[in-house]
Amino acid sequence: MNTSISISLFFAGFFDIALFVFHMFFWKLFRWETQLKKVSTLNKGVMQVMNLALMVMFLLFSYLLFFEANNLIETSFGRTILIGIAFFWFMRTLFQPIFFGCKNLTAAAFIGIFATGSLLHILPIALFLNQ
Repeated sequence: MNTSISISLFFAGFFDIALFVFHMFFWKLFRWETQLKKVSTLNKGVMQVMNLALMVMFLLFSYLLFFEANNLIETSFGRTILIGIAFFWFMRTLFQPIFFGCKNLTAAAFIGIFATGSLLHILPIALFLNQ
């Protein structure tokens, strides 16, 4: 695997770790201790479990990118996994304006962040195909 591919995989893995860390702060950032008291027990549970599940996925993505990089690039199955992760971030990009709008700077910034995530995860495949 060439250096450009290795570097691109590292940045994709770092992106996923950064999102993991960001999600760790959701309880404080969004004041879930008080805000989730306003919703049903079911919705409170769903919100928190979905956040924890996403955190696990981000760790899994990072693990694959940092420790299984050769398999991700050099096997058809690995490239399929990498395309799947890129697709995850692409869909998250599309969901952002639908559910959060894009009328303020923060919402627009998140669209950019998630689009960057998609591009970071597809870049190693593009580099592999062009070598």
